[in-house]
Amino acid sequence: MALGIAVVSLLLLCYLYLKLRAADCAFVEMNQRDWHIHLLPKPSLFARLFNIIIDKRGASLLITLLEKTAIASALKKSVRQMEEAEASGRVPAILCDAAARQAMRSRLANYADDMRASVTLNALAKVSNYAGALHYLSNHAGLLKLGAEAHNEVVRQPVFIVSMPRTATTILHRTLATDTSRWRAFDLADMIMPLPPIPRSDRARRDQLAEKVQKNFIEPLKRIYPGWYECLETMHAMKPNQVDEDLGIYDSGLGFGYQDTLMLLYPEQRARGMPLESAELAAYRYAWLDMVMRIHQTLEPDSDKTWLMKDPNHTAFLPQLRQQFPDARFIFTHRPPREILPSMAKLFVVFTCIFVEPGAPGTTSAEWGQYALEKTNFFLSGIVDYTKANPPDEDHRIDFLFSELAPNMVECIGRIYEMCFDEKPTAEAKAAMQAYLDDHKRDKKGNQPRSLQDFHLTEAKIAFEEYSNMFLRDSV
Repeated sequence: MALGIAVVSLLLLCYLYLKLRAADCAFVEMNQRDWHIHLLPKPSLFARLFNIIIDKRGASLLITLLEKTAIASALKKSVRQMEEAEASGRVPAILCDAAARQAMRSRLANYADDMRASVTLNALAKVSNYAGALHYLSNHAGLLKLGAEAHNEVVRQPVFIVSMPRTATTILHRTLATDTSRWRAFDLADMIMPLPPIPRSDRARRDQLAEKVQKNFIEPLKRIYPGWYECLETMHAMKPNQVDEDLGIYDSGLGFGYQDTLMLLYPEQRARGMPLESAELAAYRYAWLDMVMRIHQTLEPDSDKTWLMKDPNHTAFLPQLRQQFPDARFIFTHRPPREILPSMAKLFVVFTCIFVEPGAPGTTSAEWGQYALEKTNFFLSGIVDYTKANPPDEDHRIDFLFSELAPNMVECIGRIYEMCFDEKPTAEAKAAMQAYLDDHKRDKKGNQPRSLQDFHLTEAKIAFEEYSNMFLRDSV
């Protein structure tokens, strides 16, 4: 009997070893053949065994179990809070009325269906991302309750950086935000752990929040996926105490990760007609963003600092953004699409590599190139259409060429200050900005190789003549 158990155990171990070795080889071979990721991360033994032992069928069962238990309970609490918000009359109807409640239920149901149906994601990616809805739904209910208390607040003349990815918008956003006497913004920590909200002036508590996010979210992620965070930093650095994109705020409003879903479930989203990229949902997202901004204003009632926001997705929804924030000022940065596309596609590859089955539909460089091309067309068409309908107004809009902004950041920022404040930044502010730029040069982190050819793209496919003629005539 004991011998039989030992033999069976040995056979199981051999089976797991062979499966593990095959999966590891497939991952490395995919990178050598197609992805060409510099500093390729290697998921932990736990992650790799989870994907083998649980596999996609087990993941589907776990998702269904979560859906019927913990998620159902969290969703019920969120819907109840939406009903209370509607009854109070102090929360915009778009965030809490019957249509909003049904939309929330439908989004979560579709999210579960898409996770189960995905042939692209591995088992751990399916379960961990779906389980994240618990966190977002909890934040949704808590923020909605606070939103009723902020109904008298008004967001005045916010500034939005509204440009394509890979056009120096991140470094511009973070450099501007160093002038804390002028700007208020959201750090990554505010988006991951938004409750309770902490005023930007309370540095001690904000440092504690950043440490908590690092310990409870980022460090576990690093242990499960060693090297991934460092690999991602070669494309887009993320630290809990740095300002980050608005899109992290939407997660709590939607009940799941917005940008993560756009990248990890894009084949399923495409099959559904890209509902996360609809004008209707954009109106909801911006109403939610407005509410969260107003919540933070209540924490510092005497502050007149200007909101500084940034999200590449804004470019496709500028009419909806303007409708929610009619006195907003926009900052555009323009770069030739031939320089943007390979960089954007490479970011998608680097971000998703640990979550997918190598070689599955939607994971090749050619497919990511096509997706990046679709996104670029979506974003650039939004900029062109908005500009046609709203001729440039120097009081509400400023445009930069990437070629002038990147090497002359502080000088260009002076023009932003003139538009927003009718004066240049102080010498102290300029010194802080330059110090930040000196400390965050790209060459410190290395870079990822990428070219149009890597993603099966050609110059002819990415001409975008109308956009280029409108904004890039003077570009070198």
